[in-house]
Amino acid sequence: MNLAARVEGMSEPMRITLSSETYDFIKDDFIFEEKGFCEVKGFGEMEMFFLEGERERISIRRENLI
Repeated sequence: MNLAARVEGMSEPMRITLSSETYDFIKDDFIFEEKGFCEVKGFGEMEMFFLEGERERISIRRENLI
């Protein structure tokens, strides 16, 4: 069984659970809730996060630049 399947099995209904590796990769674009450290069979203790939503993006228009 791979890590993705293990993490999915530890998730709560209607929630997306991510490992800290995935969190580090996308943390600037999304909002998260810390789930804490969990024991993942075959992988050891890992920090997990719930994905809560996308961050609001700020658009900078060229005509507003000086």
